[in-house]
Amino acid sequence: MTAALLAAALLSAPFGLASHALPSPRQLAAVAELALLMPLLPYVLEISALRLMPAASFGILSSAEPAVAALAGYLLLAQAIAPAQMLGVLLVVAASLGALTLA
Repeated sequence: MTAALLAAALLSAPFGLASHALPSPRQLAAVAELALLMPLLPYVLEISALRLMPAASFGILSSAEPAVAALAGYLLLAQAIAPAQMLGVLLVVAASLGALTLA
């Protein structure tokens, strides 16, 4: 993932620099912080959770991540969710809850 992000940054940087002024050092530092923290923080939290709970429960809860992401998109970003997508989210949540209670 790191290599893909680096390649994307190197390939897209010339287009951004050609169409806009150069960013200030403060802006570059803020972007560097985000680039480091955004993939790192969720990874560290997931590894910490994996250490504290059984692997089966962790896997089941991880399967609910797309449903949580769809709900966040709907509530925070006002993204529309089609009825079929909503049904899929509900089925994933139901399966996760059912598997978690049986695990």
